[in-house]
Amino acid sequence: MKKSYLICITSMFLLASMACGEEIKLTYELVKTVEKGYLQGSPPLPKKTEKSITVGLNKNALFLKTNETKTIFDFTQKRITRLRLKEKRYESVPLISIVDFNVCELTNCMAMKKAVAAFGLEPGKMLDSQFNMENVFCVESPNKEIRDEVGKVKKVQKGKEILFEYDGKTIVKFVPSSHSVPKDFRASFRRMLIYVMPMHPQIRHEIQQINVFPETLYVRASHGTIIVSEWKLKSFSKHNENSCVIPKTFTPYIDKDDSLRSVLLMSKNTKPQSKMQVVQLVDEFVEDKQYLDAILAIIEYGFYADDFSREKYSAVFKQTENDEHVRQLMQYVSLCSKNKPSPQAAIKILDKLRKHKLKKGYVLDIWKANWLTDLKKSEQAKQIFLSVLKKNPHLVGVYHDLGNLYRRQYDMPSAWLCWDMALQITPNHSMLFRIKMLKKKLAENFPDFF
Repeated sequence: MKKSYLICITSMFLLASMACGEEIKLTYELVKTVEKGYLQGSPPLPKKTEKSITVGLNKNALFLKTNETKTIFDFTQKRITRLRLKEKRYESVPLISIVDFNVCELTNCMAMKKAVAAFGLEPGKMLDSQFNMENVFCVESPNKEIRDEVGKVKKVQKGKEILFEYDGKTIVKFVPSSHSVPKDFRASFRRMLIYVMPMHPQIRHEIQQINVFPETLYVRASHGTIIVSEWKLKSFSKHNENSCVIPKTFTPYIDKDDSLRSVLLMSKNTKPQSKMQVVQLVDEFVEDKQYLDAILAIIEYGFYADDFSREKYSAVFKQTENDEHVRQLMQYVSLCSKNKPSPQAAIKILDKLRKHKLKKGYVLDIWKANWLTDLKKSEQAKQIFLSVLKKNPHLVGVYHDLGNLYRRQYDMPSAWLCWDMALQITPNHSMLFRIKMLKKKLAENFPDFF
C-alpha cells in the first residue's frame, strides 16, 4: 500500500493489434462510503465518493474506465496497464505484483495476529478475524486447517437479492441483472470480481456460479476502517471490437526522476555483449595490463549469463594472479567464502579497490550495495544498484538483488518489474531459481488471479 501499483515501464508488446471480437461493456455508478474510522497514521478518507465506471470484458482481458484513466488487465501478457487519457501516456506493471502484494499482506497480518495473541493482547479490529483479513486482500490461506477454522459464509435469499453473511454481519448483497455471462466470458467475469469488485473468495465463488452480471452489488470490507462499495448498473451493451489495447497514439509514461524505468527502457532498446565480445574485451584488458578490469569483466558477464568458459577464466587468472589489485580482490573473495566479514570491513576493502582507475569498477559496487542492504541502508544501496544498471542495463544479478530490496519495502510492482526484466534477459540464469519458484507457487496457490 506504500506505493501505487501502477508504476510505469515500457511494454511495447501491448501495442500490437489484437483481433476484434465480441466485447461486453457495463457502466456502473459506484458509491464508496467510509462508515467508521481510518488506519492510524493514514490520512482521513472522504466520507462518501461517487463516480461512474465503465467495465469492459472480452475473452482474455478486461478494462476499467473513468473520465481520466483506463486500466487494462491483459491476462495473455499478464500485465496491468493504466492509460492516462488526457496525456495520451501509459504505464504498466506485471499482473503478478498485485497477487504477491495481497498474499504478503495477508501472511503478515496472520503473523501479526499470532504474535499479538502470544502476548495476550487484543488483536484490534484490523486483525479481529481471519475472514476479515481475507476479505480485504481477496485471498484465502491455502492452509486447509485455517480454511476450516474460518468456516462457511451464510447465504440468504430475499426475493431477487442474495445476501452473504459472516458472523452476523452482511458482507455482500448481490442482485442479479437480466444479463447472463456468456460461456466464453466466464474467466473474465471471475477476474472482474477479483480486480474490479473485490470480495472474499468464498463469496466470489458463489457469485461466479450464478453466472449473471450484477444489477446491484454491495460489498463491505473492514481493515481498521469499514468501507462499503455499492455498485449500480446503468447500461449494458455488446460490441464487435477490442478496447483492451493501447492506442497507437499513446506513448510510455516515464517520470524524469524514475531511474528504474529509465534503465528498463535502456535494457529493452539495447543488447548485452556476447560471450565473444567479452572474451575479446578481456584479452584487450590483459594485453594493456589492466588485470583487475579483466577479472571484473568476466565477473560482470556472469551477472547476466552462465556460460563463460572455466578454462578461459583459469587462463586469465593465471596471467593476472600476481597483480596486486587482483590479489586484493581474491583476498576479499576468500574472506567472504570462509567466514562472513562485517559489512563495514567488506565495504572498506571494496572502496580501496574502487580508488584505482578502473573501467569496470562499477562491478565492485554491486557487492557494496548488498553490504549496505545488510546495514539497513536501503536507499543508498538502491541508488548504487541503479547507477550500476545505467552502466550495464542487462545485469540479471543486479535486477535480482534490487528486486529483493524493493520487495522488502513492499514495493511489489518495482520488484516484479526488476525480476520480469531479468527473466527476459536470461530466463534460465541460476540466480533466478527462487524467483521462478515464487512465480510458480503464486500461480498454483492462487490460479483465479491469472
